[in-house]
Amino acid sequence: MRSRDQGGASFRIATGAFGHDVFYQPPLYPCFRVVAYALFGRDLVLVRIVQALLGGAACALVTLDSGRLLGCPSGIAAGLQA
Repeated sequence: MRSRDQGGASFRIATGAFGHDVFYQPPLYPCFRVVAYALFGRDLVLVRIVQALLGGAACALVTLDSGRLLGCPSGIAAGLQA
């Protein structure tokens, strides 16, 4: 039985809903999905929550690092733009 995300992706590809541009996927994203599925099962909501938390952590690290290098106002501006 196909999972919900496999069926949805094949439908979008078949109908051209992705457009005609070149498909791009970050290089380690499939590895992330494998680990997330191994830890949480094939629950897409939990995978998206983990993605959101990792994205927020990346913004926090950009804020902290640029704040140390360039000063507090620049760090806050970089964190808001990330």
